[in-house]
Amino acid sequence: MLINGFGITREVPADLWEGFAKTFADQPLIKNGVVFAVTDEKSAADASKERADQKTGMEQLDPKKQQTKPDKEE
Repeated sequence: MLINGFGITREVPADLWEGFAKTFADQPLIKNGVVFAVTDEKSAADASKERADQKTGMEQLDPKKQQTKPDKEE
């Protein structure tokens, strides 16, 4: 399920999430709030709206702005 472009995973045990968040606390997806936990659908919708314009660093590149050239066969 998607809410405002964010994938939703339901019923994650709290201890599992806490361990995951602690283990990966220094990773940009956690630090920047791209991956986050909430307790209900309304909170998920609200949080996803707040993050709607946030960049993840994994956006698709625009091929028209590509500054590299394809390899030539030798």
